[in-house]
Amino acid sequence: GNVTAWRASFAPPGAPGEGRDRAPMNASASLPSLGGKRRPYLGVEPLQQVRVFGRGGPHDWSPPPLPRCATHSKKHIEHFHDGVRQRFRLQQEELGSLEFHGFGGDIDGLRALLSHRYRSSARGWRLAFAPDKAGLGAVRHSDFCQGLKKIGYGGKAKSLWKELSAKAGGAAGVGLEHLEPDLAEQLDDLADALVEIYGGARQAWDDVRREHGLRMSYEEFYRFVALQLKSSRALDVEVGRIFAALDLNGRGSIAREDFEFFDQWAQHRFGTPLPEEIPRAEKVEAEPWSPPPAQEKEAPKLDEFRRMLVWKHGSPARAWRVA
Repeated sequence: GNVTAWRASFAPPGAPGEGRDRAPMNASASLPSLGGKRRPYLGVEPLQQVRVFGRGGPHDWSPPPLPRCATHSKKHIEHFHDGVRQRFRLQQEELGSLEFHGFGGDIDGLRALLSHRYRSSARGWRLAFAPDKAGLGAVRHSDFCQGLKKIGYGGKAKSLWKELSAKAGGAAGVGLEHLEPDLAEQLDDLADALVEIYGGARQAWDDVRREHGLRMSYEEFYRFVALQLKSSRALDVEVGRIFAALDLNGRGSIAREDFEFFDQWAQHRFGTPLPEEIPRAEKVEAEPWSPPPAQEKEAPKLDEFRRMLVWKHGSPARAWRVA
């Protein structure tokens, strides 16, 4: 009864305990929320006066004004946006420089870099990345990193490997057909034509018209593809691009071992067995010439010695006394 009388006499309207209009005892529940960020920024309305309950009883409270350093001036906002634009411009310049030198992390940049260093992207792949001599083995991530180091690649290697692996369907290794898919189709057509017409590149080598017995020039290779193969089967291939992929030594001509790359490619792509090795007649070399053995001279006799003394000193007695 005394508490009720005290509330009726002294408690202000809206104080706790006044029926339905009673306010919560938790003072923080009546304060507006500022969100998760403590740092003030432009656009946030300042707190208004609130009714709080403290030791001195219920009273009005308003937050102190923010210091000058906590507010964002117009000049500060302009500097902030200038910094954002500057960082974006530098990132674009860096990306453009990487793409210009082939370091952007894409396959086109790697092709351009290999073509610049090796005159052909396929030739560069076979020399720098492929783990086997033929240049057709699966290139794993470790081999790929070693190849990038060998050619001096300084770009985004991880992005490049991800893109090549995606073309390989998530396989453990990548190959030339993933770097140059259009060239791989041309090699497929040419290797299939050689197997169909001649039985393989090893048998077709003897049918190529060439001046040198052991090597084939680009003109002779072009005539062979354009005249001899295309007359039997329709082919749409870039002869110069294929010849550059075969010419590993960079001499401008290929040997029989380079030409037999088509047989290895057919085995790699279609599972075609390699043709049998053609037996070669061993060349019998003649015995090298050597001079005849020197004849032994007879020991000089006493008469010859006397004649030499007479010829040189006049008489044997004088020679004996003088010499």
